[in-house]
Amino acid sequence: MLNEEQKELAKRCAEAIGADSETDVLCRVLAHFPTRAELFIETMQYAEKMTGKKAVHYIVVHKRDAYNADNSKIYSAGESETLGVYGYTGEKINKFISLIDRLRGVGGLGILDFSADDHGECDAIVAIFDNEENNLCDDDLASMIRIMLEVMAVTPEEIALIREAIEVNAVSKDLGRESEELRRQAQAKEDTARNVRLEFAERLNLIYPRRTEESYKK
Repeated sequence: MLNEEQKELAKRCAEAIGADSETDVLCRVLAHFPTRAELFIETMQYAEKMTGKKAVHYIVVHKRDAYNADNSKIYSAGESETLGVYGYTGEKINKFISLIDRLRGVGGLGILDFSADDHGECDAIVAIFDNEENNLCDDDLASMIRIMLEVMAVTPEEIALIREAIEVNAVSKDLGRESEELRRQAQAKEDTARNVRLEFAERLNLIYPRRTEESYKK
């Protein structure tokens, strides 16, 4: 549950991206981190001015020569600005939110779109859920993930599915490596067989030199 101050901060975050503060997970997570939230709001307001659209923006394209989000650099017209460099977009925590959404099939993605092959996000979620130390993310992001798990009410059963996905992904990679090795071995044998045939053909040519059409006429 959010206190009144956090609710107001979540509402401001939501207004900056055109979302609902009651349901938007990112805004409700950021409400627990005031400094990040304020920078997020400033960054998204800047992005809205650049694009004319309220949304979670990661990149904007400059329509004319202008300063960047924190007025520290001039970008030329047509040049892309990555907002997370000088501002805050919530991109990292959004990857974890998206992972849980995919697990649940939110937005019509379907469970088949879920994979544990997501740059360590699954491993990080499991480690944080288990309160284990991990070097998969910094302390700031780890704190956000903990709040995210609470906000999204992630259950032990869902964590169990993530664990299983990690195991399945590992098995899949092992089988993929074995398959690749078998293909490599098969190709090597095929190359050897071809070389044997060529060597035999060369020996035959030495014993029985190929005669041209002209030589038969003599």
